[in-house]
Amino acid sequence: MTVRFFVPGEPQSGGSKRAFAIHTGNFKRGNKGQLQEVVATVVSDSNPKAKGWKSRVADACRDTYHGPLLPGPLRVRMTFTFSHIKGHYGTGKNKNTLKAGAPFWKTTKPDHIKLARPTEDALTKVLWVDDSQLVDVRILKCYGVTPGVEIEVEPAE
Repeated sequence: MTVRFFVPGEPQSGGSKRAFAIHTGNFKRGNKGQLQEVVATVVSDSNPKAKGWKSRVADACRDTYHGPLLPGPLRVRMTFTFSHIKGHYGTGKNKNTLKAGAPFWKTTKPDHIKLARPTEDALTKVLWVDDSQLVDVRILKCYGVTPGVEIEVEPAE
């Protein structure tokens, strides 16, 4: 069984991870009886748009797939499509026409791993139990008319 769905919108990367220490103001006794402050650690993505992207990915999956979490090893293909940039189009009366030399493959930032990370995380506990189940992952980045990501998931046999 293959699960396939499309998430519209400009793909967002997870960016780099940042960790922050939060001082709680609470104290507890350590092993030797001394008081120690309880400190919580919060990890976040440096891209503020990543949270909204994760939500869109999870919602698109829920709209398409209504079964149980997929078990076992999984094969995943993610095709990230980005809007063409202004320089890919002609000028004047050709401003809405792609140049003949406009690239198909996106070779600029964000890199493919930073795109895949928040997308995989969004599908944890929605489509699969944990992203550690992904044993064969193919990530493509290209330019196209409709930005978004096409996701295909199937059991790896």
